[in-house]
Amino acid sequence: SLLSAKQDLLSEVEAVEYVIHTVQNSLNNGRTFSAGSTSELRAYVEFFDLILSEAPHAFDGLCSGDRVADDEEITLDFEDSSSAEFALVPADALLTLATLALGEGRAVAAYQVLTMASITRVALSKACIRALV
Repeated sequence: SLLSAKQDLLSEVEAVEYVIHTVQNSLNNGRTFSAGSTSELRAYVEFFDLILSEAPHAFDGLCSGDRVADDEEITLDFEDSSSAEFALVPADALLTLATLALGEGRAVAAYQVLTMASITRVALSKACIRALV
């Protein structure tokens, strides 16, 4: 389903929560995805759950325009609750989750998060990094 003028957009936090919830439920129900390993996807879900609990307004007011020389500047190492370590670019991880959620039927939230992660990639990644420091 596509966005229409009759559908209200969610807040950034609500949209990310829907995406996380959708992917988490699918993983808990044994669904596998070709987009990444189950452990990697669980780490992404855990990462964004942590961001939302530590800094729920981290995604408010993001805009495009930030630039970086290379992705190393916006890549961080994340250790999940099982002590596995993952190097991730937050916006790319969120883009992956939104793409998977779109396939699971959460269209409005998924499209909204896809757009946010794509257009504000650097700003979103920097906001996540700042939220954890």
